[in-house]
Amino acid sequence: MKALISLLAVLLLVPYAKAQEVQEIVEKTTAFLEKLDAQDKFSGAVLIAKDGEPILKKAYGLANRSFNVPNKIDTKFNLGSMNKMFTGVAILQLAEQGKLTLDDKIIKYVLDYPNKEIASKVTIHQLLTHTSGMGLYWTDEYFKTSKDLFKNVEDYLPLFVNQPLQFEPGSEFSYSNSGYMVLGLIIEKVTGQSYFDYVMENIYKPAGMINTDAYELDYVV
Repeated sequence: MKALISLLAVLLLVPYAKAQEVQEIVEKTTAFLEKLDAQDKFSGAVLIAKDGEPILKKAYGLANRSFNVPNKIDTKFNLGSMNKMFTGVAILQLAEQGKLTLDDKIIKYVLDYPNKEIASKVTIHQLLTHTSGMGLYWTDEYFKTSKDLFKNVEDYLPLFVNQPLQFEPGSEFSYSNSGYMVLGLIIEKVTGQSYFDYVMENIYKPAGMINTDAYELDYVV
């Protein structure tokens, strides 16, 4: 941890460093990353830039351990829960366009939602703010099911749709990935597009994120 903090302190100096200092920073950073790589404690791609120009660009470790595929500079990495912010942006875009309001209940847009009681109680705002009372879809069923079967947003519903709410909607906070799956479903119902197509066309492309996309889990990398 001390070594990592020291490295971060060094990197903060990059914008103000002179040529010789920049070279020293690159050397220290490279040595640190190579040490972590040798210890199998770091896997990823690193880019450090000064004045808009890369001064260090290198990949370490494996992109897929099962197939022994090494990382490259252009390797795509799973965003994980960072994707929730794109879901939030999509919902707010639709609200701005007047296609939904944040106080609407799930049932207004997902008429065929399997759990009518929950769909009639929980609002979009509560889903966004993790105050819906919904829990996590990381159930025993999820971990023993092949992830190749989860192709669409709806495929996740059986994992959590009949879970009881943890608390009265709006009364408490509890992180919920299930709630964001429901938001993805609402986006699909409102737009008539798949969640992935909507986010690509309305968020990734306008933002110039040309290397960001969804992918099938049966791809090696």
